[in-house]
Amino acid sequence: MRLAEYAQSIELEREQIYWLATERDWVLPLPVDYPDGSNSVASAETVSVTLSREQTQILQEEIAATYRVQLEDVLLATLGQAFSKWTAKESLLIDLEGNGRDVIFDDIDLSRTVGWFTNIYPVMLEIDEAKQSGVLFLYLGNYEQTVPESSLFTLSPKSNGLSRSLRGQRSHLIEINALIVDNQLKVDFIYSQNVHRRETVEI
Repeated sequence: MRLAEYAQSIELEREQIYWLATERDWVLPLPVDYPDGSNSVASAETVSVTLSREQTQILQEEIAATYRVQLEDVLLATLGQAFSKWTAKESLLIDLEGNGRDVIFDDIDLSRTVGWFTNIYPVMLEIDEAKQSGVLFLYLGNYEQTVPESSLFTLSPKSNGLSRSLRGQRSHLIEINALIVDNQLKVDFIYSQNVHRRETVEI
């Protein structure tokens, strides 16, 4: 109820000018290998890339620190350049996913709620030499730091299984999840084999 009222507030109405800007209208969809393929959950495949500890350290301590940016910003800039080479476009509309508990209302206490809240918002990446976005990006940070050393719980190496029905449709053509585990950056590219060839994603 409170969120519905907040969504219709004058404060958010003023933001519509930004979110509905005309430059998003001419963004072309991502190229696909199989135009008639169904982007189903059942057809999802993953291409994983894992950097070494040395490479991850360089990203965190040298590049990010030197330019005074977050690692997430470095990854987004890299993704923008990679997609620009693939699509031959100078801009990329990407949906950025974030997890957290943003405080919207001072009089509502969320400290006893379980789980995390997810927000997704569009970001236009402009590449100097890119409708709904076809790309979803989520950076989870250093996953091991989310669990205190004194905790009774530890991270499991096993998969938590499917979170969506195999009969469902995926919301994006390519989902990118990045996180640091054991001091190594791991990036997963999730795509539909009904829409893209594995070789396309690996490039």
